[in-house]
Amino acid sequence: MSALVTPLPQRGAGRVAIIGAGTVGSTTAYSLLIAGTAREIILINRNRKVAEGHVEDLKDATLFSYNPRIAAGDFCDCRTADVIIIAAGVYQTSQKSPAAIRGLAYEVAALKAIASETRTAGLEIQHAKGATYYGIGAALTRIAGAILRDENTVLTVSSPAPESIGLGSVCLSLPSVVNREGIASVLPISLNGAETQGLHTSADILKRHLMMLEMPAGTAA
Repeated sequence: MSALVTPLPQRGAGRVAIIGAGTVGSTTAYSLLIAGTAREIILINRNRKVAEGHVEDLKDATLFSYNPRIAAGDFCDCRTADVIIIAAGVYQTSQKSPAAIRGLAYEVAALKAIASETRTAGLEIQHAKGATYYGIGAALTRIAGAILRDENTVLTVSSPAPESIGLGSVCLSLPSVVNREGIASVLPISLNGAETQGLHTSADILKRHLMMLEMPAGTAA
């Protein structure tokens, strides 16, 4: 007895361009496809053949999932995209710990445990398999869906910190209202003394690393 596999109907809304077709970019494209989030997915990569290979692989998955248009493109495609996801970056090795794992001091033991696990989870995955991308792809799919569907939902996403919280010129992930316009507003948050200190410590770490990136080559930190 044979069975006929019929793709699910196209249900996504909008065009998503993904810059970078490495593990994060390709996994995000797959997550968008499986969730039926986008009507069209464009993969852009420095090596176009890599993008084209992922496109053909992803098209095989449309036989058992939703059926958006998937194609390899270039930067010109970003002009007509509703959402642009930048997934290009330097491959993170286990020898180079991200700045996010630097410690934050909390007074409450439970918060210490949560913070420690959150900061080191990605590093543990990198030690085990070289990179982390499934969670990132799923998170990006959720954010893209909130934008494309104009949800006005609250998500923790990164943007320039409001002047009102006194963190200076830095971007941090804070609870925000996300809709078709992107981040519509950053919500005020109530923190105790230890949490406020931890937030300021995170901001200071990011600013120091940003200064290092802006230094001329060969300049001592």
